Amino acid sequence: INPLMTPFCLLYFVVNLGLQLWEMVYRTRRIYESAGMLWPKFFNHVMCGIYLQHIVMIALLGIKKFVFAPILIPAPFIALIFHVSVLRLYDRPWTYMSYHDAT
Repeated sequence: INPLMTPFCLLYFVVNLGLQLWEMVYRTRRIYESAGMLWPKFFNHVMCGIYLQHIVMIALLGIKKFVFAPILIPAPFIALIFHVSVLRLYDRPWTYMSYHDAT
């Protein structure tokens, strides 16, 4: 019965995808648009999650006595360098540029 149902399930999901995309583009209106004001906060939250993930992974692999765990020690520092460089590059436009000019 499964091989007979697979094409119909695929057809259902393809039609559903098309209808949902049409509804998002042409029918639904956004009630609130933040104009990118939440992006700096969101970026900081994501980077904090990446730091936590690096620390937990290093600790877990160290507890499991994985041989290559010390290779991961520079990863949080590389992420920190990336975080600081992005903040330096975009902090001034995020702070002083109008959102109308940025778009």
